[in-house]
Amino acid sequence: MSALRGASMAAALALPCTLEASDFDDFRIPDHRARSMAMSLSTAATQSWGNSGAFEGESGSLGSGLTANGNWFRDSERIQTSTSFGLGGQGTRDRNENHMLDIGPSFVRRSDGEASTRDLHEFWSLGLGGRVYPWTVPLSMGGNVTNYASYDQRWRGHASASDASQQPAL
Repeated sequence: MSALRGASMAAALALPCTLEASDFDDFRIPDHRARSMAMSLSTAATQSWGNSGAFEGESGSLGSGLTANGNWFRDSERIQTSTSFGLGGQGTRDRNENHMLDIGPSFVRRSDGEASTRDLHEFWSLGLGGRVYPWTVPLSMGGNVTNYASYDQRWRGHASASDASQQPAL
């Protein structure tokens, strides 16, 4: 019973303070900063080979990418600012090679081919942001600006040769 009386007394003393409190009293954000940086590297490669009768082929692919990004952030009671950036590049290289040798009763036919493709993709971004609390009421004004750019290139190559000859009939 004494525990219940003690809890009732604490609630009665805290009630006037709670009723008088404003939602915006002591609305303070301590000045703090944060930053982060991240980087990633990826790579992948494949190769395949096949043979089917008169046909033989080989292909391969290599790809890699590198990206980096960072963020800077500052927040306080009246102002918040942020800056961010991103950089990256990706590239691939594909190669296909095929050979055919067809021997018939009166002919020999041979063909060879090679094709390659290279791709390059580069990009960057930059972002700036800000927010301000000009009044004591937590009402803010803010804005953000972000710029993004990318650049792509592709190179293709193709070479082929064929030879057909007739054999004299016997």
